[in-house]
Amino acid sequence: MNSEQRARELLADCLSEFGCDGAGYAVRHEQEGRENLLYPAALRAIARALEQPASAAGVEGSEVVGHKTFSDGHGGFRHEPLTRAEADVLIAHCNSEDERRKALIPDEKAAIELMMDTYIRLKEMGWNDAIYCPKDGRAFEVIEPGSTGIFKCVYQGEWPKGTWWIVEDGDMSPSRPVLFRPIAAPKPEDAS
Repeated sequence: MNSEQRARELLADCLSEFGCDGAGYAVRHEQEGRENLLYPAALRAIARALEQPASAAGVEGSEVVGHKTFSDGHGGFRHEPLTRAEADVLIAHCNSEDERRKALIPDEKAAIELMMDTYIRLKEMGWNDAIYCPKDGRAFEVIEPGSTGIFKCVYQGEWPKGTWWIVEDGDMSPSRPVLFRPIAAPKPEDAS
């Protein structure tokens, strides 16, 4: 595994511990052709840190301050130490993202306008309000507030008293999506 791949794995599995939940989901779905939504600057910073020689005990930044949890893709997990240096990179990235957002969206009015522009643009891209999703057991994709992921979902029950469920890794979890779209049929060239 090269340092960029390792950086992606570290960032995906650690960001939620530092208040940047959602970004990690995109990496897990990169293998399915989803767009990678992780922040390139953080990936480069972690990759650079990983290219440095391994820290010896007592070296500044080598103190273990937590752990990273990695999925094995089959329902199991493994843990690895999270060093102070890795945590500092993640925290610095989250802080810079906070500053970037404050500059881009200085007030409530700007946030609402950006949200409306985003809603309109996503509808232009084929998304629709979640209340119009299939209610016959067919799966579809959803976007949830507070996440950058696109999730496979089903609606179970009779409208409007049913429930949306995210379907992932052989498990289901409740959802409150804002937008949905049908799952695209495979293109003929994708079928092989």
